[in-house]
Amino acid sequence: MTVVTVADFLQAASHPAHDVRRMVMSMFAGRGGVVPRTATFTDLKVSQRGAGANMSVDVAEGSCLVTGTESTYQGLYHCENQGVQNVIITAANVTNARRDMIVARIKDTEYGVAVTDAFSLEAIAGTPSGSPADPTIPDNCIVLARVAVAANASSITNANITDLRNGYTAVTGASVIGNQVKAVAHGGIVPCTSTFRPTKSLYEGMVIFETDTRLSYTYNGSGWDMNSLKTMTTLGDGRVVPRYSFRVWRNAAHALSGGTFNTVFFDTDDWDPSGMYSESNKFVVPVTGSWRWATSVACSVAAAAAERFALALFVNGAERERGDDIINNYTPGAWVWSVTGSGLQPFTAGDTVDIRVFTGNARALDVSSGSQQRNWFSAQLV
Repeated sequence: MTVVTVADFLQAASHPAHDVRRMVMSMFAGRGGVVPRTATFTDLKVSQRGAGANMSVDVAEGSCLVTGTESTYQGLYHCENQGVQNVIITAANVTNARRDMIVARIKDTEYGVAVTDAFSLEAIAGTPSGSPADPTIPDNCIVLARVAVAANASSITNANITDLRNGYTAVTGASVIGNQVKAVAHGGIVPCTSTFRPTKSLYEGMVIFETDTRLSYTYNGSGWDMNSLKTMTTLGDGRVVPRYSFRVWRNAAHALSGGTFNTVFFDTDDWDPSGMYSESNKFVVPVTGSWRWATSVACSVAAAAAERFALALFVNGAERERGDDIINNYTPGAWVWSVTGSGLQPFTAGDTVDIRVFTGNARALDVSSGSQQRNWFSAQLV
């Protein structure tokens, strides 16, 4: 039978438990996970025993939706921990370390070999080894944390616990249930990180919000499109700018020698310092996307002759884009204004970007030490 002939909650009809679980699965687009109910996401967080560290851990109060993995149509189980639950860690091996996993687990006699119907918070013990690995996760589980149990350990502290509530690629029993992220109702915005987006039960129009980049994306049926609405931020002086905008100045003189490209050192942040950041005069890109960049550098050479100047954008040490050449006749020491460059470039998170200037006749070049308005570099995610 493919069509369920008794719809949910018809008068005088019989409704087994799996009907309700299937309804919950539809409401949450088929994705289980911890339900975020607290501002700092402490729901079901695992920590060392509050009454004093020993061979146990505490699990905070909270709720979750556990994916049934023993049957295709098993559905989602809503489970709740009302208070702090202490979970015992079995005695450590005297010789080797092991990894234990703290899980939220369902046992259901309608499926598999369960002899009881229960929800539990428990530790799945790993195998002691010189190179310990995660144990196999049983069916019907959400992984909450990994506990590193050292050889001959007598207590578990927070330093031994890795939070996995929103960052674990889950395989329960024989079923791959994908990247485990927060459980959010169908149509809601799913919080995640840029490196751990949901991979299961995706649908066109699904929206995620990356808590590390502060950007949102919409699923287009095959990939993620960055949403046009960018997060804004307010600076200390009251200005409101896009979060991923950046400007640096060059305040002091900096001599450059030779006629090949020479890196211009910038040093003072303006706009939003949480955007691109400086690392040894290069700018490290925080977010993959299209960036509009612009720059201007005032230069001079010690020669009373025509000279050609050019400026270029380098990405990861390779020239990417060059501004127009400028030819000037001037007296020695006169500053050339508006050696400029600008453009729109695709950058990848982690790219290093720097600006370089050269002279056409291989003369020594100097960067202006005058007003900081002369030397600047800016970039903005668009």
